[in-house]
Amino acid sequence: MVAEPNIVKQTCKALGYTQKELAEKLEVSKPSVDRWASTGEIPDSSKKLINFLVENEALKKELDEIKMAINIFNKYAK
Repeated sequence: MVAEPNIVKQTCKALGYTQKELAEKLEVSKPSVDRWASTGEIPDSSKKLINFLVENEALKKELDEIKMAINIFNKYAK
């Protein structure tokens, strides 16, 4: 049986967050995040929220890259 990846640890690593920072972003207590990280048991609603956070951060990064490309384009289009 293959263990399911720990979404808390993966999210913290991917986003460069501590568990405390993740708790603050999710507006939950740090002990809750600590428990999720240690047991892997995360309420479905919290899993969805974590997935939304990851998606939102990815979209922010993509938007920043688009803005930078537009700025470069505008600089040389004049």
